[in-house]
Amino acid sequence: MLAHSIWEVEDGTDNADNPFEIPEEPVQPAFAKPVLFVILLELISQTYKSLGNFSSELKGLVYYDDNRASKSAREERVEGLLKKISKYFNSKAENSRVAIISTLPTLRERHGPQALLDWRVKTKKITIK
Repeated sequence: MLAHSIWEVEDGTDNADNPFEIPEEPVQPAFAKPVLFVILLELISQTYKSLGNFSSELKGLVYYDDNRASKSAREERVEGLLKKISKYFNSKAENSRVAIISTLPTLRERHGPQALLDWRVKTKKITIK
């Protein structure tokens, strides 16, 4: 009785901030997004193989290198840069079963401060003194 009385206000009605209250409408599910693994370069092939062994529904993609010929042609790769408009971020349910495997140097090179500066200079015509 004491626990319930904490959530009641002085007039006897339940408080709107009650965390145990069931909402009227169902909560919207989160957008489907891929999982990003940032790992060491030496572990990319091992992680890609492990994802396949872990679940047949989980699709692994490698986001590394500059699209030169890979040592292992069996690894599926992300085409181009990852952007908001990439097909992996379109909120489709199958993207919740995608795992993107990358390294920190790759992410820093493609999306870090220098990449942002280059994009601003190219698209916004911003000059640096």
